[in-house]
Amino acid sequence: MPAVSTRHRFINLVQSALLLGLMAMIAWVSMTAVVGAEVGLLLAFGMVAGLIFVPNLPQDFLLSAYQAERITGRDAPGLAQE
Repeated sequence: MPAVSTRHRFINLVQSALLLGLMAMIAWVSMTAVVGAEVGLLLAFGMVAGLIFVPNLPQDFLLSAYQAERITGRDAPGLAQE
């Protein structure tokens, strides 16, 4: 696999920042319509902070939240990587 260049990493960082910023704007606009401007801003900030600081929740937590079970290679042979 080729090495990732510094320019490529910078572009990814800029795109991620723009994506989070736009998500915050959309969240703020929608929350403002429901709960008001100040609370909407706090909720939008909290949502984006959650995306930044907790990007990978533990798998067991997510599975239990959806009451899901792990699938094995026997359950889904086409999905198993060997």
